[in-house]
Amino acid sequence: MRIIYPEMVAAHSAFDNVREARRSALEIGGRSKIEGSLVSLFGKSHAGKTTILEAYMEAHFPDDVDPEKPDNKRPQRKIVGITLNGDSSYLSFVKQILRAYKDPFPGDGNADDKLERIIKYINYYKTELLIFDEASNLRIRKATDLDATKTHNTLRGFAKMGCPVVVAGTEEAESKILSDGQLVSMNHDVSIKTLKQDCAADMHLFGSYCADLGLALKEHGLFPKRSNFVIDNTIACLFIASGGLRGRVSRLVEHAAYIARHEDAEEVRLDHLEAATDAYSIKNKIVTHNPFRESRKTRKKETRVA
Repeated sequence: MRIIYPEMVAAHSAFDNVREARRSALEIGGRSKIEGSLVSLFGKSHAGKTTILEAYMEAHFPDDVDPEKPDNKRPQRKIVGITLNGDSSYLSFVKQILRAYKDPFPGDGNADDKLERIIKYINYYKTELLIFDEASNLRIRKATDLDATKTHNTLRGFAKMGCPVVVAGTEEAESKILSDGQLVSMNHDVSIKTLKQDCAADMHLFGSYCADLGLALKEHGLFPKRSNFVIDNTIACLFIASGGLRGRVSRLVEHAAYIARHEDAEEVRLDHLEAATDAYSIKNKIVTHNPFRESRKTRKKETRVA
């Protein structure tokens, strides 16, 4: 279930643009004539970065198959995605890239041998985009660290040979990757900004997302009725309970949907959102209080006064 929003559109457009530039360079036979770009996608944890990447792959390569080559049994390698694991040293970094290319022996050879094999794969498959998710796991403390120098040089090297690179991660990843001035110079930023509750435009974006989310629950057959998340001050409560992050609000609504389904409810109601806030937002220390419960108590008081 994917909900389209402006940052997703901007990121996907950037991916399309750098891939088109890569294809144009390959068509004129110049792997090294046209330098690729770095596309950075940074934001808070649960801001929706991984969802943006997954949605792009689902749209362009469903089931990891190239629609332009449906009879080709070889898996597509036009876009290669690597989710970096915890504390990735440079050696681990290149090994994970080889695994993504399904190299049969990713552990064989020293770092230079591994890098040489990666470059051969990029050229052989005519890779149009290398995606590195969870980049905060890269072992980079400052730009002068040995691991950092090697990693920065390798990322630059991929782009300079013509293969665009996407790097996604938290603000920690941003400080690691963009501590290299040369990477900054080739960077196209499509980062997810933090929405502000006192900004009318931001609240409109957030409200539209929540409205679409409630509708999607019905459209995908999860509930017979549309879940109305725009009544009363539900949008404001959802913003507080999720910290204004669309990835978190999706998780919160997911918890509420489980509760509603358990009750055989026809829709996700405010009481389900209230219970989900206890189970998800408060438990994970996103908030210390339940805005839905406070809002409910306030409405009861106002009703008694009236």
